[in-house]
Amino acid sequence: MQTIITNFLNASALNVEPAVIWALIFAYAMLVVCAVASVWFSKIGSAAKLVWLMLIVACPFLGVILYCIACLMRADYSTFVQMGFTKKKLPNKAHAGMKKASIMTQMQKTEHQV
Repeated sequence: MQTIITNFLNASALNVEPAVIWALIFAYAMLVVCAVASVWFSKIGSAAKLVWLMLIVACPFLGVILYCIACLMRADYSTFVQMGFTKKKLPNKAHAGMKKASIMTQMQKTEHQV
């Protein structure tokens, strides 16, 4: 085991063990399969599915990376907005609650005046 780690850390292509290379290939193949399955079962249009599948198959590294970023944007859009990666800002729930409370106090004041 020590020789495998030593050879891997030397970063020479000739020193990398075949088992490590096959493990990396297997991990990447599973990532591609998961991306294709995710595209296939997603709720997007047929044309968009076709484009994503062609991109993943034609440019595997770039396609998978872009699809992962697109999935993150779709799933966690509100998080990206809060972090400032987009121009549109979502209303803050605490601010909305304070605004509602001030409206309620204004309504109570007008009721007392009548």
